[in-house]
Amino acid sequence: MWLTLFFEVPVQVTQQPFGSRFGLDEIEAVIRVMKSGRVSGLTSDGEVDAFATEFAEHCGVRFALPVNGACNALSIGTHLVNLKPGDEVVTNPITYIATAIYPLKSGATIRFAETNPDTLNIDEDSIEPLINERTRALYVSSYEGYVPDMERLRSIADEHGLKFVFDAARCAGGQFRDKHIAQYADVTAFSFQEQKNMATCDGGALVLRNEVPVEWTRKATQLRNVRGTGEIIGENFRMDELRAAIGRTQLPKLAAMNDERRAIAARYNEGLSDLPAIQPVKVTGDHDHVYHWYVARLETSAINADTEIMTRPLAGATRNPTPSEAFSFLMCEQGVDMPTHNQPVYHYEPFTLRGYGHGLCPVSERMWRNEIFRLPLNLDITHDEVDHVVDAAHASIAKLS
Repeated sequence: MWLTLFFEVPVQVTQQPFGSRFGLDEIEAVIRVMKSGRVSGLTSDGEVDAFATEFAEHCGVRFALPVNGACNALSIGTHLVNLKPGDEVVTNPITYIATAIYPLKSGATIRFAETNPDTLNIDEDSIEPLINERTRALYVSSYEGYVPDMERLRSIADEHGLKFVFDAARCAGGQFRDKHIAQYADVTAFSFQEQKNMATCDGGALVLRNEVPVEWTRKATQLRNVRGTGEIIGENFRMDELRAAIGRTQLPKLAAMNDERRAIAARYNEGLSDLPAIQPVKVTGDHDHVYHWYVARLETSAINADTEIMTRPLAGATRNPTPSEAFSFLMCEQGVDMPTHNQPVYHYEPFTLRGYGHGLCPVSERMWRNEIFRLPLNLDITHDEVDHVVDAAHASIAKLS
C-alpha cells in the first residue's frame, strides 16, 4: 500500500460487456421455467405470450412479437414492407450494419442520408432530397440509445407515402415528447442481447404501431415460425420460454436502469462542459435518451495539429493519427477504455461488392474518422471512475491543445 504514496496508479475504467443487471429475480424465473419442462417455445407454458403482452403494453401499442434477435425483427419487418428489386430506401450511414442489410438483401437500392453533428443521428434535412418515385421506406436507427426526432421522421414518411422502419436495438425504453418511440414507426426492432439496456441473454422483439394494416400482425407471426401458413414461408425466429421469462423480470426494471444511465451521462456532461474541444450530443426535453453508450465528438478546430502526438504515427501505425485516434490513445494511457465505434455501413463488403463506396456521406465520414468517440458507461461504474474519466479527458485535451 505504501507504493501509492509515491506512485500514481491509474484507475482502470473499462466498458463492461453486460448492459443490464441480473439478480435473483432472473435466476428464479429461469428455475421456474426449467422446472416446468416447457422451455423451447415449441412447448409453451405461456411465458412468451405473456412477455409479448407486457412488452406491447410497455410500448403503448397492441402488438409485440418476441423473437430471437433484433436482426430477425428487422428481417420480418422488411417482409412486411414488401420491398422488391428496384425499390429504394433512405437510411443513416453511421449505425450497425443490420439497419440497412435487410433492404439490401431484398434487392432495394440504399440511399444514405447524412449525420447531424449535434445529435449523431440521421440529419432529417438531408432525407427529402433523396426521396423519389421509387422510394418505399425510411430505415432509421437510434445512434447508441440517442432518440432522433421521431415526429419529424413520421411526418416525412406520411407526406411521401413511405413506410417507417426503426432500428431501436440500442434504445429500449426511449421516448420522444413523452411517447414511446415504438408509437411512431410502422415497425420497430428491439434487441435484448446481453450488452443492451435490458437483456434476456439474447433475443429481441418486433413491435408494430397500431395504425399498420391489420393483416401485418398475422403475417409477422407466420413469418416468425418455420411452418408458415398458406403462401407464407416462415423462419425459425421464435423466442424460447427461458428468455421470455427473463424478459418479464427485466422489463419492470428498465425505467430505473435507464435513469441510472441518464445520471451517469449527466455527470459526464457536467464534467466535460468546460472543454470546448468536446461536444456532447445535445439534449432537449423532447428526446428521452437511454444512453446505451456515452458518445460525443471532438471539435477539431480546437485541436492543435502541431502537438507532438499529432505529428508522428502511434505504435504500430504507418500514418499520423486522426484527432479521435490521438485522444483515444491518450485516454488509454490513463487507464480509460475507449471502445471503437461504428463506421459507415457502406464501407462493409456487402455494400462495397454492390458498388457502394467511400465518399457517399462526407460529413458522416469526417465525423467517424476524426471526431466521434465513446466513453465507458456501465450500470456498475462508480462516481470515482466517472471522475477519473473526466480528469483523463481534461489531461488528454490539454496535450492536444
